[in-house]
Amino acid sequence: MVCVMEASAEKPGNVTPTHGFKDLSYTDFIQAAELLEPFIERAAQDGEDAEIGKIICEAISETKNVNFGIVIMFVPLAAARGGSTKKLIASLTPRDTQWIVEAMRKGKLGGMGLKDKNLSRYDIFSKGIFKTIEDENITPLKLMKMAQPHDTLAREWVDDYPISRAIASRIDTDPKSIIDEYLGTLSDCPDTLIARKAGVEEARNVSRMAREVLGGGLSINEFDSYLRSRGNSLNPGTTADLIATGLFLKLIE
Repeated sequence: MVCVMEASAEKPGNVTPTHGFKDLSYTDFIQAAELLEPFIERAAQDGEDAEIGKIICEAISETKNVNFGIVIMFVPLAAARGGSTKKLIASLTPRDTQWIVEAMRKGKLGGMGLKDKNLSRYDIFSKGIFKTIEDENITPLKLMKMAQPHDTLAREWVDDYPISRAIASRIDTDPKSIIDEYLGTLSDCPDTLIARKAGVEEARNVSRMAREVLGGGLSINEFDSYLRSRGNSLNPGTTADLIATGLFLKLIE
């Protein structure tokens, strides 16, 4: 339900009922939401015993990476039943990391900013990544700490979802509230998916434009047109994942 509500709001730059991209449509999101539901239920039922990494990997295998960020965000929260995830995430093992990396591979999530040659062994597509995880005892928490400079969702994992919880405290389930919160979040937090695809300066520019929309200096249609002007390279996908997570928290509180 949450994924459908988030996807159904006409948020600028995202896949919506009236807009899609060449390789991704609104129908894809609705189908993925339905496929994800049993995995979220499984995590909630298993609670602190949930095999977080394995559930994430199996969910991505089923949903074909339509909603990778949502899967990563929802599964620990479901297992924690909306409460603090710190203890749960800290308890995860290198085996969970291997499952998560396998999920990232299935989702083809390269480009997490590991340009330093000294960090090349941590590239998820490197030949020895699974052995590196085992040899260096890399837990999911350590993995997310390495990724957090380049990915807001990783920072949410590390810090117990502060942005998502703030969104949950403000958002309502009607489309206007969802769109307003999306614009507010985007204006405050440059989207790290845009940053990885189009560069940090462009991500900051998009945030500036979101502030202009909120201030009345730019129409939402003009903003939407700009975000769609380069295919999906300016799609604020990370922001959409944060909004979906905030809605998820709102509904399970």
